[in-house]
Amino acid sequence: VEFLAVLYIDNDFGNAYHENILQFVAEKYDSNLTIVSTPFREGASDDELQLALQRLADTGYRYILGVFFENDYERIMTIAYHLGIAGPGYFWMFNGALAQQFINGQTTLEKDSPAALATFGNAILTDEGGLPGLNPYHDRFLDEWKQIANNTQFMDYLHSKIPSTGSSESINFTRTGDFFANNAPSHIASFSYDAIASLALSACLSYKEYQETKQRFRNDENGDNMLIFSGAAHHFNMVYNTRFMGASGDVLIGPDSFSRQGESTYHVISNILPVEETTTTTNASTTVSFQGIPLTVFDTTQRKWVQYNQEREFLYADGSTVPPQQLPPLHVDYNYIPIPVRAICLSLAGLAMVLSLIFAFYFCHLNKKDRVIRASQPLFLGMICVGTFLLASSIIPLAIDDSIASQQGCTIACILTSWMIPIGFCIVFSALFSKLWRINRIIATASTLRRIRVDVIDVMLPFAILLGLNCLVLALWTGLDTLSWTRRVVDVDVYGRVIESSGTCYSSHTAPFLVPLIAINCCALIMALWQAYIGRGMATEFSESKYIAMATVCIFQAFVMGVPIIYISEKQTTAFFFVTSVIILIICFSVLLLIFVPKYLIMHDKDRSSVESTFTAPDGRVLSVGGGTRISGLAPQEGASFNAIQSSNFASEDNFGIVDPSNILSGQSNMEQSIAIPEEDVEE
Repeated sequence: VEFLAVLYIDNDFGNAYHENILQFVAEKYDSNLTIVSTPFREGASDDELQLALQRLADTGYRYILGVFFENDYERIMTIAYHLGIAGPGYFWMFNGALAQQFINGQTTLEKDSPAALATFGNAILTDEGGLPGLNPYHDRFLDEWKQIANNTQFMDYLHSKIPSTGSSESINFTRTGDFFANNAPSHIASFSYDAIASLALSACLSYKEYQETKQRFRNDENGDNMLIFSGAAHHFNMVYNTRFMGASGDVLIGPDSFSRQGESTYHVISNILPVEETTTTTNASTTVSFQGIPLTVFDTTQRKWVQYNQEREFLYADGSTVPPQQLPPLHVDYNYIPIPVRAICLSLAGLAMVLSLIFAFYFCHLNKKDRVIRASQPLFLGMICVGTFLLASSIIPLAIDDSIASQQGCTIACILTSWMIPIGFCIVFSALFSKLWRINRIIATASTLRRIRVDVIDVMLPFAILLGLNCLVLALWTGLDTLSWTRRVVDVDVYGRVIESSGTCYSSHTAPFLVPLIAINCCALIMALWQAYIGRGMATEFSESKYIAMATVCIFQAFVMGVPIIYISEKQTTAFFFVTSVIILIICFSVLLLIFVPKYLIMHDKDRSSVESTFTAPDGRVLSVGGGTRISGLAPQEGASFNAIQSSNFASEDNFGIVDPSNILSGQSNMEQSIAIPEEDVEE
């Protein structure tokens, strides 16, 4: 027991008992047992008892020690039952002051009355002088006790020793043989017997010492005047050094109390249970008698508690053999991710993953020869789909907590999440940067009429650097200070019990790794935005500057609103998971929908072959792409004229990303400069 309430009567007996409890706890239990004590005055009214019991109820403790006498018992237990601190769910233990009521006799109460319901299943602790079968000396004492019934000489001797009152009236003390035959001795009898035996044996020991001392001083003129007990100290030493196994156990006197040591006698815990039920014929009322049944005893020879009655188990107030809880039921909020929230986020993540796969298959495989897709560079479109797929799939390990996985499984999920989010983000915006940079370089060269070849490898270097830096930081983080799943205490109750905790991915030094990751991926975002700004005048077939800007605005708003919420709700697992998932989903859907949906609409525009799209080159000149995919208006000069070549040999699959001014032919004056690229050969 770690929490104990004590209700004791405020008199010499109750105060002494209470002080001994506190002293014993301080010596034996250190700080592992918390005691709350409430006294009540002798002769207290019902209101005073209710006030004292209410203080016990306020503690919430469910193990209560009662130190009072039988005249207060029924009132106290009735009030306790009405206050809800007696009966099922509570355990009362009474001290030996109620031994006469439950051990040497029985207590009769009205059946199903509050007092009776509050009595069932409690216990009484008594310092018994022994129990049959535990100590052979006690068994011999019981045998001698019963034989007194047939020993008339002893009975006469016993009655002759009854002290006189000093008046004509004698003390009313008569015992017949039937008393000894039908009644077992109480603990007072065995303790008294051993106490007298202890004094007698100490006198024998002292007399032996006296004889030895007298022999040594036989020539001393004072030798004949020596005393068997030479003062109180000598008397105490003789009794203290007298130790024997008596009727009440191992007789051992304490060095300070001049009384029996607690561990030298038999302490018995008896289960208070109904033993007899009686119905009166006059008013048809039913009463039930309760008595303590010994079940557990402290064995003085083994110095430990042992089961005395092997055939019975302790029954508590609820009728079971399960001890009640020491404190009110504990309801712990583990801040698990609710199933609906987890289901919604995982469903949306699944949708984003499916869209990534569909877009990758539809645009990068099924329609890879379409003019719009070739102009939009399928390789980089596929990389964008890979990045969004990875970002969306990071919600899966993010949704794992210790309600559905072990601690090791949660730790693995933490590590996966830390890798998938930055890698996915980096792939998406590095691909956008590389894609835009490539088309911007080609268009810039076209305006100067110079031949240039821009291969994929030429623009993949920034992507490789950003991805490599991400992997390097993540590898160092995983190797030097791995994330692990831990539970942190959020709140405790008045008893120091944890009532709320949250599970989180923890790392001792997060900032040295998280800050570089944020900086690296912000660089990818800024670089993509810069290239989108440079190519802002380009047709949608070639560039997505407008839609990238729109996606960036959505992502920026999500970060502005979400990051502070994530910081504030770091200990609130549900809020942290939901907001983080929403930010990831906004990134995925804004990129997927704003990049691919416009391309789908252009691909299915029936009039796109006859519509000329214009765009502005980096040097400010206006270029256009018409139905024949003609790039016209390149630096017109006064008095010069060129005719567009409408041949199919201008650009081929092998000349991806090439602009060659040698294919421009001269013509009449007032020329018009133009570059014609057949639709089936256009990729840039």
